[in-house]
Amino acid sequence: MSYFAYEFEGLIQHHNVGTYVYTVVFLDPAIAAKLPFDKHPRLRMHGEINDHPIEAAWQPVRGQYYVMLSKPLLRAAELAVGHRTVVRFSLVDQHAVDIPADVQHVIAN
Repeated sequence: MSYFAYEFEGLIQHHNVGTYVYTVVFLDPAIAAKLPFDKHPRLRMHGEINDHPIEAAWQPVRGQYYVMLSKPLLRAAELAVGHRTVVRFSLVDQHAVDIPADVQHVIAN
């Protein structure tokens, strides 16, 4: 049993947005149908790609959702465009705000 709430196998591919080209994996539509995209168009998550940690957000595009994969993550996970990989993830608190320690210190004093 996985620590994460959701798991699927996805294809790593290029996604063109204007002049930009991102390396992404698209969310399985069956899982997307279960998630609260009606309340949060971009859903923050944490999980694993090929057993390597990722913190990101599912982004909407033409009725689908994708997560961008960084070059360091792809290198560490030994993945490239055209590879299939296991994606595991859970949603995180959509309203949480990460406050750096130095900012917390200033606020406290």
